[in-house]
Amino acid sequence: MTERDLQKQVVEYLKEKNIFHFSIVPPSKRFMISGVKNSLPDIYILKNGVSIFIELKDKQYKSAHPERQEKQSEVRREIIKNKGLAFLVTSLDEVKEIV
Repeated sequence: MTERDLQKQVVEYLKEKNIFHFSIVPPSKRFMISGVKNSLPDIYILKNGVSIFIELKDKQYKSAHPERQEKQSEVRREIIKNKGLAFLVTSLDEVKEIV
């Protein structure tokens, strides 16, 4: 399953459950302004006052783009340091466990 297919599944599930969420548009697809952060997770969820950030990866993610993965890991650590929750997931079942 591709990351895109996984994202569609996750978004559909969150809609079905009426969980507030939105996809974070990559910088390459939005107007860059000062302060815009690179390597943000794919989906933001707000549930019961808790911010949850989800990075979606297909099962082969470890072999692709190690430099980008390190930047994404740094962002997840920064989110956690600031009292948010951040996860890297490879399946809809993982998302269901989190939310």
